[in-house]
Amino acid sequence: MEKLKYFILILLTATVLMVGLTGCNQSNSPDGVDINEKPIHISQYKGKWIVLNYWAIWCKPCLEELPELDKLSKNHQDKVAVLGVSFDSLSNDDISTFSKSLGLTFPMLMSFDLEKFGVNNVSTLPVTFLFSPDGKLVKTLNGPQTEAGLLKEMAL
Repeated sequence: MEKLKYFILILLTATVLMVGLTGCNQSNSPDGVDINEKPIHISQYKGKWIVLNYWAIWCKPCLEELPELDKLSKNHQDKVAVLGVSFDSLSNDDISTFSKSLGLTFPMLMSFDLEKFGVNNVSTLPVTFLFSPDGKLVKTLNGPQTEAGLLKEMAL
């Protein structure tokens, strides 16, 4: 009888743990992390287009594109959020210093979980991912982008 009570107790404990862990799904985990180690969630930009751009310090087209993205961010901050993701293995401080040297004002991320949105890897730089105002990935744009071109893509 004691063994049965012990077995039931273990079974109940396992059930409670499984139910509790099921509640810890990916939707609560951040989509990315900025250079200040602050979690970023696409949902925090609900109602705005999100322009998520992967760049690298050694990529000349990336360096030409970044000021265009900054113009977009400044000129349309009420409708668009621009986020940059360093493809390099740079430190938070290096990304911050680099960003400031170009006068960029939009947030820079250390990482972003593209797999949550069905993207397995980044194979081209620069690459820009457009998320609709409801947080859905709607377009992948390879190569450098301009403010005017992105506004056209978003029909703004």
